[in-house]
Amino acid sequence: MSIIVPNYQGADCLLQCIESITRSTSGTLSVIVVDNASKDGSVELVKQNYPFVKVIRLRSNLGYGAACNAGARDSLGEYLVFLNNDTVVEEGWLSELLVPLADPANGASCSRVTLPGSPKIIDSCGGIADIYGFAWNKGKGELDKGQHNTPEACFYAVGSSLAIRRDAFENAGGFDEAFFMYLEDVDLSWRMRLLGYRVLFAPRSRVVHRSGITRMKTSDIQYLFNRNRLRMILKNYSFSTLVSIIPRYIVLQIGLVAWVMTRLRGDELHTILAAWLWNAKHLRETIGLRRGTQAHRRMSDREVVRVMMKKPAGILFLLGMIKNPVLEKRFNRTSVKL
Repeated sequence: MSIIVPNYQGADCLLQCIESITRSTSGTLSVIVVDNASKDGSVELVKQNYPFVKVIRLRSNLGYGAACNAGARDSLGEYLVFLNNDTVVEEGWLSELLVPLADPANGASCSRVTLPGSPKIIDSCGGIADIYGFAWNKGKGELDKGQHNTPEACFYAVGSSLAIRRDAFENAGGFDEAFFMYLEDVDLSWRMRLLGYRVLFAPRSRVVHRSGITRMKTSDIQYLFNRNRLRMILKNYSFSTLVSIIPRYIVLQIGLVAWVMTRLRGDELHTILAAWLWNAKHLRETIGLRRGTQAHRRMSDREVVRVMMKKPAGILFLLGMIKNPVLEKRFNRTSVKL
């Protein structure tokens, strides 16, 4: 079993993450830091303070998925654990995270993640997605009062702290490195579900996450979400489902463009158009990956989307509807209790 920590410019948080791993976990640890060509001295700090940690240095910043894949290739053991460099794990985090994976039918599990400070505010208790690829963290922003204490299935294992059976990871093809950042965890979980693996939330595995410290511009983040969402849909749905989904997806995108134009936000409009253009340029590559995904799938779309939200969550978020506790309770039925 290996704990893989992707890192980029993490001098202000990486040592704290590794220290929490060593404090919370007994026995011999295999910790791998995969560095995306940082220039802030974070790699040197790790080597000086934690010589037992293996460091892999990539030639350039290749993103989250590429770093995780590189760590997986250089690791040993039945399980792979991926942990953000800006997290601090709590006592028993690892053992509780691995409990669901004792059953080979369970492909991945993820932790209860909260934000720093008191009282505890939830960052994620598993992940939810709608049928158009819009994804979000269950419970995000809620005060943690124990309302998410039940182990349950979730659509995707949130990437800030997740464990994956090696066989499931390899059978699904690992992370899509073209994503660079955002939705890689959704995409991988989706492909694992198509192979018949379950994805679970492990509430007793607790992690604190300094969420939102990314130094990327908002426009770049929006671009990556729009770009990756379309690629994910094109890869993972069957042809018959695509025939149904894509026209509705286009209508939603046209509506988004119209809404952006009424707000006179040229930067947001540019991110949407750039995302479409990228997908057009990379369509052949996407089709190639799609063929592999569809050739090995064991589950129908009907079986997979039963744990997805059927209404367009993106629009409901814009309208503020999902912030309504009554509506949120209804929409969170997409999480299936075990």
